[in-house]
Amino acid sequence: MADLSLITTALISGDTEQVCTLVQKEIEKGTQASDILNIGLIAGMDIVDLIHSYLLCICWP
Repeated sequence: MADLSLITTALISGDTEQVCTLVQKEIEKGTQASDILNIGLIAGMDIVDLIHSYLLCICWP
């Protein structure tokens, strides 16, 4: 299975250009689109959601 942590990290950092580049490279390597989506992208979005929810809790009690 491909190491998709770089996609996750780029997504969390908000580096959209890097996310697109890394996703394209994975597609070219033959990584399944469902793996890129579930393991790389959705995992990153879940972390961003947790951070956002946490910040809302501590900033607006």
